[in-house]
Amino acid sequence: MKASSAVRQNASAHAAGLASQRDPTRLPAARCSCSREFVRRRTLSLLALSLDDADVDFTKHSPRVNRLAMTLPRNPQAVVFDMDGLLFDTEAIYREAMIATALRLGFEMSDQVFLAMVGLPPEASRAHLRDHYGHDFDVETFWIESANDFHKLSTGRQFLKAGVLELLAALDRSDLRRAIATSSRHLDVQRHLTAHDLQSRFHCVVAQGDYVLGKPNPDPFLKAAERLGVAPENCLALEDSFNGVRSAAAAGMMTVMVPDLILPSDEIRRLCLRVAGDLHEVRELLLTTTSPLDRT
Repeated sequence: MKASSAVRQNASAHAAGLASQRDPTRLPAARCSCSREFVRRRTLSLLALSLDDADVDFTKHSPRVNRLAMTLPRNPQAVVFDMDGLLFDTEAIYREAMIATALRLGFEMSDQVFLAMVGLPPEASRAHLRDHYGHDFDVETFWIESANDFHKLSTGRQFLKAGVLELLAALDRSDLRRAIATSSRHLDVQRHLTAHDLQSRFHCVVAQGDYVLGKPNPDPFLKAAERLGVAPENCLALEDSFNGVRSAAAAGMMTVMVPDLILPSDEIRRLCLRVAGDLHEVRELLLTTTSPLDRT
């Protein structure tokens, strides 16, 4: 059954009613960690309702957007990926680790405090913690212990995000260059890539130490474009965080958000060309834009 105008209006009215009761851009902690499909389906539903030419089939398991409405303004010559929350499902593990560390050290970390750090470089995150808890707060102890907790929680786990392998395979067939632009350390990038046998799948990695100003400044994405040898405006940037989207958009890249823990705000929607439910959707987007990509 196709969505009619009446259905769209009712759905929009219902969404507006919900928005008056709660912040639609942030999901509760339990839902974020337990229901990734909920995030994907809700994001696609909101996106479909926002497009005049959306073709939504409510009989399917997940709403799909008319692929003709999902094209990029030009063929990308390279793709720049964020890492945490985009390639790897690590943000939820970081949150679990930080909340556990905070409790052990005798204080609480709210979801709001954690989410404000998503996409920020370490020094900016440390400054955020000092601003919130006071300058007597032992940031270094917390940072070291939460990192140890993260490694304990992540060891032996597979946390590759849905659609990564399929998208990389399509990029391989198209000979599109690709990079990672992240706020994490090179050591952490290589650890995650090696754990999932992806260390040879990216042409370059831009990480902590490779730029002066981190996200939301454009430096990480500009450095990635420089190393790829592609003009920023001809790069497709994939991000999951607000700060990452701001960084990629400031660099002048075609920016697509793939939400992880936070749904896009109005500001972030304006900075993005598209919001995709997962990397499978990004692959479909590229298929409608670039002719070299193989559908197999």
